[in-house]
Amino acid sequence: GSPVSPILFVIYLSGVFGAIEAAVPGIRALSFADDIGLIALGSSVDQTCRLLQQAGDAAITWGQANAVQFDAEKTEAVLFTRKRGRELRDQVQRARILVGGHQVSFSQEATRWLGIWLDAGLTFKVHYQTRLRKARMAEARVQSLCRQQGLPPGLVRRIQVAAVQAVALYGAELWWQGQKDRLAGLQQLVNRQARAITGMFRTTPIGPLVREAGLEPAETLLEARQLGYTIRLLSLPRDHLAKRILPITLWEGDQHAQPGEQPLRDRAWAETSSRGPWSLGQHLARRLAGTLPVDPSEGFEETMWTPAGPFPGQIKVLPMEEAIQAAQRARPGLTLWSDGSRLENGRTGAGIAWQNPQGAWQSQEIPLGKGKEVFDAELMGVCRALELAIRI
Repeated sequence: GSPVSPILFVIYLSGVFGAIEAAVPGIRALSFADDIGLIALGSSVDQTCRLLQQAGDAAITWGQANAVQFDAEKTEAVLFTRKRGRELRDQVQRARILVGGHQVSFSQEATRWLGIWLDAGLTFKVHYQTRLRKARMAEARVQSLCRQQGLPPGLVRRIQVAAVQAVALYGAELWWQGQKDRLAGLQQLVNRQARAITGMFRTTPIGPLVREAGLEPAETLLEARQLGYTIRLLSLPRDHLAKRILPITLWEGDQHAQPGEQPLRDRAWAETSSRGPWSLGQHLARRLAGTLPVDPSEGFEETMWTPAGPFPGQIKVLPMEEAIQAAQRARPGLTLWSDGSRLENGRTGAGIAWQNPQGAWQSQEIPLGKGKEVFDAELMGVCRALELAIRI
């Protein structure tokens, strides 16, 4: 019951992942608490089975040396592939993986991992159907609260959003790519929620009813969740595995990339003439580019942790007249002036000015293009001024 127990468990078990990956090249280990997943990439069913069986043996060997026992009977296996055909289906049905004396076959049904139902083709159809069914069950449970003389409409809306919408939309970031049938199912759920919140008749027009209930259309909800997921991926550190979902050209840019350094067709998300189907990362990049002006040559700025400390200088914000007088006064050493601005057409830029020892003024322009704010230009001007001061 102690909260320290799962922490100690994870720490104690952390060594098994490195042991498996070192013993079996090509295996990648993932885990969440006591749920361990082993991923193998293979060109055939037999090759994939061999890699997974070797990984299972490596895990059991590590467990015997560290007093850890794995329950082989609970082991599940699933094969993800876009290929189809009777021959492949027969190979998958005959395939077996021997783990600790227990034969593990590939599951023909969808497998649940951290609440996400993964089918063999990664269509997430089973996941969508499962989440929608659970949302309907939750809707039925809270329906008694929405009747006459029940809770106020404001509280009913909060319950509907938290207990019904959240259940239906869980994992939607992974599967939403404009599927009309799935959109229709979620919109029907939103429509029923609007009627439950307002208590209006079925004949009431649904558009005004949804707005009056304070709900968003299903498409808006799906788009917002996916954009939020993309922003979270962009904010992750460079070496985080989840960030690799996105195309490199989105978060790093290709302005300074050498030929062959980045994957082929990595920039397809920025080409308006390109057509799907899209991978998850390409689709997320296209949706973000459709909302924000994204330049594939620049990429996105990355956040870096810096130790806290006092600023080694003075910050003064003078009125315009005093600033002009201060600029005209002679100062010992080097003084640099920087500024940033944004034009009405959305283009931003920064500028630096300084006076050399001979008294002549010099300047440098820093065009930044579109997609940035004045604050970004100001910071870029300060950063370039400091870099220039170090060189001078």
